[in-house]
Amino acid sequence: METLKRRRGSRCCLIAAIGALIACGDGAAEPTNDERPSVELFTQETDFPDEPFTVDVVFSEPVFGFDLGDISAVNASLSELRMHDAATFSVTVTPGEQHLELEVRADRATNAAGQGNEPSNLLWLADLTDFVVDGACEGPEPLRPCRVRP
Repeated sequence: METLKRRRGSRCCLIAAIGALIACGDGAAEPTNDERPSVELFTQETDFPDEPFTVDVVFSEPVFGFDLGDISAVNASLSELRMHDAATFSVTVTPGEQHLELEVRADRATNAAGQGNEPSNLLWLADLTDFVVDGACEGPEPLRPCRVRP
């Protein structure tokens, strides 16, 4: 990460390349944010994809140290992590068969105050066309609990 030194009055400040203030004067961190950054995974896919697609990774504030290996993938491969700004990324996902799961676990990236991120939502996509409902579904629509098996 590139840092720049700038003068603020008589104090020298370190500024990250993204513009977040890192430290001023005696090296004490100036940000007073006491909340950990949250992160959410989004996709435009509504059906289980059979070819690579894009997932957006959106943090609640700028973060440092986030890379492709920080995204946990089950039954999918990840490539091409792109940074749009210090809080917004996208990644190409190549799905495996029938289902996939993606998430960002806690403490994979940090904010300017050095706090690690909260865990993300679990993004789960599945192809249910070849699944069979095992037993009767009970309960009101649309929340009918059913057991599904391949």
